[in-house]
Amino acid sequence: MSGRFVDYFAVCGLDPELELDEVRVLQQRLEPNQNEEPQNHTDLLHRTFRSRVLAHFPENVEGNPFDPDAVNMLSVPGGLRFWSQPQAPRFHSFLITREDYSRTYGFVLTFSERVQTQARTQTQTLSRDQGRDQGGDQGPCSSWSLDSLLVSLGEDQVYVCKALVILAPLPFMGVYRNFLWQLHRAVTAETSPPLPLESYIYNLLYEVPLPPPGLSVQVQGVYEPVCVTVGFLQVPLPPPGLSVQVQGVYEPVCVTVGFLQVPLPPPGLSVQVQGVYEPVWCHRPGTAELPLLDFSVSDALLRLGPQQLLQVFSCLLLEHQVLLYSQDPQLLVVVGEVMCSLLFPFQWQHVYVPLLPAALSHFLDAPVPYLMGLQGQDRSQLDLPQEANLCFVDLDNSSVDVPEDFPQFPLQEELILELKDILQRHSAPETSSGPGPPPLDPLSLQDQCNGNVPSEVLDLLQKNQTLQRLEALTRRARVSVTQEGRGLSGRLQQEKKAAILNTQLREVFAARFVAMFCDYDAFVIHSCSDLHSWLTARENMHNFDKASFLSEQPEHLLPFLARFIETQMFASFIDNKIMSQWNQQEAQLRLFDQRIQTRRLYQQRATTYQLQQAVQAVEQRYQRVAHTAVLPHLLRMRIGQGRFTPGTFPRLQQEVLKAPTTR
Repeated sequence: MSGRFVDYFAVCGLDPELELDEVRVLQQRLEPNQNEEPQNHTDLLHRTFRSRVLAHFPENVEGNPFDPDAVNMLSVPGGLRFWSQPQAPRFHSFLITREDYSRTYGFVLTFSERVQTQARTQTQTLSRDQGRDQGGDQGPCSSWSLDSLLVSLGEDQVYVCKALVILAPLPFMGVYRNFLWQLHRAVTAETSPPLPLESYIYNLLYEVPLPPPGLSVQVQGVYEPVCVTVGFLQVPLPPPGLSVQVQGVYEPVCVTVGFLQVPLPPPGLSVQVQGVYEPVWCHRPGTAELPLLDFSVSDALLRLGPQQLLQVFSCLLLEHQVLLYSQDPQLLVVVGEVMCSLLFPFQWQHVYVPLLPAALSHFLDAPVPYLMGLQGQDRSQLDLPQEANLCFVDLDNSSVDVPEDFPQFPLQEELILELKDILQRHSAPETSSGPGPPPLDPLSLQDQCNGNVPSEVLDLLQKNQTLQRLEALTRRARVSVTQEGRGLSGRLQQEKKAAILNTQLREVFAARFVAMFCDYDAFVIHSCSDLHSWLTARENMHNFDKASFLSEQPEHLLPFLARFIETQMFASFIDNKIMSQWNQQEAQLRLFDQRIQTRRLYQQRATTYQLQQAVQAVEQRYQRVAHTAVLPHLLRMRIGQGRFTPGTFPRLQQEVLKAPTTR
């Protein structure tokens, strides 16, 4: 892992200079020979292009070289399209796994922007005439460019999709999604943000630290999420780097001026990171908590239902082939990441591609266990591998096809009741604090729509003239305002509740494995005195006394456990346990052994105690900010640089987004 908060920021889209071959083909179809029927323009608008990585920053990160082909293929998995109308922006994630099993997470916001063209029909006609004069009639290919193609389409306005991409070593999905949405809002708003977009991107790339385990970072927004005027009281602006706090009716309100960089505090506190319009909180679990998961377990549960989710879960544990299928690429990644996280303390040892590009669909024929996600439009056209151990999961229709002769997960009915009980307790309606409907929160709408805001809601928020005038006034006064007096605390409260729900659901699964394998270490066979001898004889050794272990288990667990302890997943777990006597103990194994010790200490109360500890750790990170990242600031840009046309993401200034030199 690189140790950075963000490795790369990239932009993918249509590069006219690189798409000439495809444009030539399209123009041939637009102007057919005399014996051919004219091509329907509507069909051409639905044709997909290959996108390109238009820019990425920085140029290179040591230990994690930029892979333009993989980033491009996964950022625009369905191909790049033209539209006659603007499309609603969409968010999705992806994952790149390298040969050394290291992972890079990608987070993408795709949106449509109008294609700017200078072509005119008469220019195209003149080019054809010149071609005929020079060498006879060369047909429609004598003049080929993106501009002339758009003229041929006969559309007054043509839109094409563009993708903003963040690549990071850890999946802080909520933070990166929020940042990308704010970037898109800045581009589409009628008034530009106070600083060029390069300032915010530079800040995220180079000035936001990766929080240590147990800490939270908050990226502080340009427009503060609290009002600095209470009633008619005018609050004086503080000196740079300092803060003024005013006690509001319900909670303190404050403003900070300056670019003071705060050192990281001790573990157990929280930190802020900078967005374009408002702060973004980044939370990293501590070493005594389950590993980081910023994807919603409840979303996967509600999509499939507890029983079907457990069927998929069991297929993974027994190392079957599992194919996820959906039209929504983000849903594929959410379910894939959730299923892998629920395996704790075990880890998936085989092929894992939660978003498989269509061009690589032949990988599904591989005769090995895998967990893959396939984005598609029509299931009837799927050419599925005819494997007896394939588990096919149709997420759009909430259906699961499991292999025959498939054992149930131990005590499955009890586990289902536990999961349903947690979901019901969290979905109970809350008492309203006042009359009228709750305030409209665009972030909560993103969560309900898998991170994607409905276009009509997005338009409503962006076209609110009252909010725009209010923001303009507060910017001129060097203060800030949000849509509601308690907007930040309300949103953070929602985020905290979602995090607690995620934690409780995951702890239920972890507790099951603790109960099943609480005495596993008694059956581990330590037959070598040093690591070198063990590695040399590893293939011919029995590292776990399977027969004795099974003889100690209850009868109802045997059908599942007898098959599970034969998997590569379990074998790797035991190998890590043996190697821990010579090497540093692997993090998940260490945490699992700590949970076993807790169970032995608290016995019947262990599950309740562990759940309380996990929830308390989440609540503590939301209590206060431990570190606020350095604020975005003006970069060394010439006058006029950084300006852009509203609705079009600009060409970023490469010279100011280079990695800073270390002294």
